Amino acid sequence: VAAGMGPLALGTDTGGSVRIPAAMCGVVGLKPTYGVLPGEGVAPLSWSLDTPGVLSRSVADAALAFAALTGTGADAHLEPWSVPEPASAEGLTLAVPDDALFSRCSPDVAERVAAGVDLLAAAGARIVRVSLPMADLVSPAVALIMAAEASAHHRRALRDGTALHPTTRDRLEEGALVPARDYIDALRTRQLLHAKWQEAFEGIDAFVLPTVAIPPVAHGEFFLPQPDGGMDVVPVASTRFAHPASLTGLPALSVPCGSPEDGLPVGLQFMGRPHGEQTLLRLGRLYESLSGGPWPVAEVPAGG
Repeated sequence: VAAGMGPLALGTDTGGSVRIPAAMCGVVGLKPTYGVLPGEGVAPLSWSLDTPGVLSRSVADAALAFAALTGTGADAHLEPWSVPEPASAEGLTLAVPDDALFSRCSPDVAERVAAGVDLLAAAGARIVRVSLPMADLVSPAVALIMAAEASAHHRRALRDGTALHPTTRDRLEEGALVPARDYIDALRTRQLLHAKWQEAFEGIDAFVLPTVAIPPVAHGEFFLPQPDGGMDVVPVASTRFAHPASLTGLPALSVPCGSPEDGLPVGLQFMGRPHGEQTLLRLGRLYESLSGGPWPVAEVPAGG
């Protein structure tokens, strides 16, 4: 999609696997509300987290794909699907994580996301600073649920000696060791977190946060220095801001943040209420109009 070889693609977002590659490739990624799109045909990883999603060059294309996948937006006379108009910034209230959470981003990501928020504010949106509910409990719960459910689903492959990549086998075997009480505690955490997020949306149209805490890294790079002098692990930094929507099942949209001239791609993420995809798509179109998007097709050199 980023190279222009196709207008859109389908993916599965379990812990961010639609939004994260979208952010790192300068394209749009839509993770709908859990359960809105059927999971038939999806290779299961975690049945209570797996969510089909869309990657596209623009928010308009994501909106058309979502309408086609859900069967909405066209009547019995097969009229063309419509694209939602960009939202008006006037009257919007957007929640942005507090500075403590932004301190866990690379400086480049923090600066560009802050600039994106400033664009929305300058257009008339009201910005409020908030703390994300139970932020430190989200990723551990996602990891436990994902590991336990993946191992349970693929237990026959483990038992029968089916050919598996060594890393895949190791992860499935680790998942088999997750105690039932830990899995149940993770499910309870999700239930509580969902209630907390429902409360957090009181008076809020959407949350605005980074999609990924770091810009794209070189292949094989695993540790990154943090602004506070510590070290961050790439898989943790990559999923930190994706996991809240994964665990709660809330819809989320990642759009390219800034412009290609700013450097490597960075994603700006909008999180919405359950079944609030149209609001997110309208917000995404608004941000595109303010930032000069969508991004042009990436130039990929030919050759081998």
